[in-house]
Amino acid sequence: MQEKDFKKLLIDTVKISDHPDKEKIINLLRLVTIHYEQTGEFTYHLWNHYDGV
Repeated sequence: MQEKDFKKLLIDTVKISDHPDKEKIINLLRLVTIHYEQTGEFTYHLWNHYDGV
């Protein structure tokens, strides 16, 4: 999933929600830039993967 896809997913999720300020949230999400570094690491196999959360 690329940043553009993730941003679209966020906006679509808010659109179908029943949050009273969803239009404000959607407008803010349209303004933001999302950037992340993709890694090939999967931590869900580790017993303590939630420790840093």
